[in-house]
Amino acid sequence: MEDKILDKIQKLLALATSSNEHEAALALQKAQALMAEHNLTSTDLHRSQIGTTQFRSTQSVSKVKDWELALVQQVAGAFGCRVLWIAGHSSDWDYWGRYELLGPKHQLPVAEYACTFLLRKIVKARTDFSAHLKANYRIDRKRLTQELDGFCHGWVRAVRSKVHALANPDEVEAAMDAHIADTCDPDKKADVQERKIGAHGYRAGKIQGEDLEIHRPMSGKEDQLKLG
Repeated sequence: MEDKILDKIQKLLALATSSNEHEAALALQKAQALMAEHNLTSTDLHRSQIGTTQFRSTQSVSKVKDWELALVQQVAGAFGCRVLWIAGHSSDWDYWGRYELLGPKHQLPVAEYACTFLLRKIVKARTDFSAHLKANYRIDRKRLTQELDGFCHGWVRAVRSKVHALANPDEVEAAMDAHIADTCDPDKKADVQERKIGAHGYRAGKIQGEDLEIHRPMSGKEDQLKLG
């Protein structure tokens, strides 16, 4: 019931921006009356516009890979979203950990798409670089892992300069803070897996990442990243 009331109030507030002064005033009056009747505040309205979505990690189970988390945070931030981590368990049939995006509902679908798209890109690039190293160098497993991690760090670093965080209005940030405070364990933080990285891999990853084209349209009507 409350969701229907909040939705009705949001629609009335949208009408309150009408160029028709009489229509705008009437819509605002009705919205205020509904808020008073149901004891709702502007914070309640903003929180009703905050949602979540989840997608599976490509690399991490309980401990999240630092480069993977950095990439997801960068891309999610481009849509004003925050990132929460849900650890997986090796004993589960679907043991991979999950990322949860928290942000404005209208931003979540494209934020999730951009994150999953770029995760597939970097995993494919990492696999190709691994094949290149094995084919051209005599390299042991430990060194291979270091160079592959270095590659991913370099790739993510290059992408960071192309993705810029979207600044939400203060009230939206406050609504997300409130959502996290109400639904998340403040003492539970992501256990990040940090490992030594290879310099050769880092340089190679940075070069490849710089070739990736990412464009954010200026139009607010088409709020998405164009990925090349």
